[in-house]
Amino acid sequence: MIRERSIESARSRRRYAEWIVTCLIALPSVSALADSEVYCEISTSNFAWGAQYGGTVIAPDGAVALFEYDFAKNPAEGEELFRKDWLAPTREELAGRFRPGRRVVGTLCADRRAWLHDQLSVVRTAGQSKLVDMGLRDAGTAHTRCFVFEPHTDAATLVLLQESGDSESHSLSPAAPRLANWLSAVAAEAQQRAKLPEKQCIGELTSPTMPLYRDAAAEVRKRTIEELKATQQLHCQFSEGTRAEVDGQQAGNHNSPSQLSVVFTGLDSPDRRAHAETFGDSYAVQVDSAVAGLTLTNVDWEKNRISDVVTIVPYRIGGRATYPAVRHQIFLHDLGAFAVRYTGQCAPLPKSR
Repeated sequence: MIRERSIESARSRRRYAEWIVTCLIALPSVSALADSEVYCEISTSNFAWGAQYGGTVIAPDGAVALFEYDFAKNPAEGEELFRKDWLAPTREELAGRFRPGRRVVGTLCADRRAWLHDQLSVVRTAGQSKLVDMGLRDAGTAHTRCFVFEPHTDAATLVLLQESGDSESHSLSPAAPRLANWLSAVAAEAQQRAKLPEKQCIGELTSPTMPLYRDAAAEVRKRTIEELKATQQLHCQFSEGTRAEVDGQQAGNHNSPSQLSVVFTGLDSPDRRAHAETFGDSYAVQVDSAVAGLTLTNVDWEKNRISDVVTIVPYRIGGRATYPAVRHQIFLHDLGAFAVRYTGQCAPLPKSR
């Protein structure tokens, strides 16, 4: 009996040990990207009124290069670029994307390259915020993103850190802002290195242990969004509208001149609620804040399959307490749907006594 219990105990210990080993194998390694190929891109693009695309790229071997497209001189490059999948490229496509005007200006420091891989291991599974149209027509877009090729795969996984300009989106990882700022600092150092070549590796002066690099635009947005969240009353006016219809007779965008006035009162950002009045209509509002700005959603219309959202951009016009605003309305009907986007501005109203 004692011998049988001893055998059973040994079996239990072995099963427990096997279970521990299985769990350890299943756990993701912090250095999971050590054997992966990584490209990181810090660039700007604008495809309105003359196409532009260029910036800095960090290659899998650590080479730091500047690239720049000359669409006027080489239109075939642009045609080839637009035929590729920008978000899930193959190795060959991505290497080709950064080839035009490519000029290697240095190599990323070995310890910084290892840190980059470790940070991407943390950031890449966090997901990203919704892409928000900022209503800044033809302003172009700044990209900070990386592409990861796992061993034995030929399709890249996109890790979006930050996108700003015509549209806004960002990684939801708490580690993403520091990584994005560090990559921006590396890009700035690469631009400087192109003018004054130096011997030390790139990234040596941009330590990841330093505080976040100063981002003046981000600081202005942060101050202004706090200012908006503290406002109790706002008057918004919209004078231009652009309408598009889906599954109906109308195709494309058409101007829809309008004069709209909305007064928001009782703005309570902590409780996410407010009240609105427009042309005698009164409705409840949900208040949210995000990277795009302060969003005010018509709660009553949501119940009737109508989306009515005002987004106030955290930017002072001419230094005054007046902010750009966009109003999106989407109506669903039997033939499909149509959407109208209005542009205008909002200003705080004096506190009522």
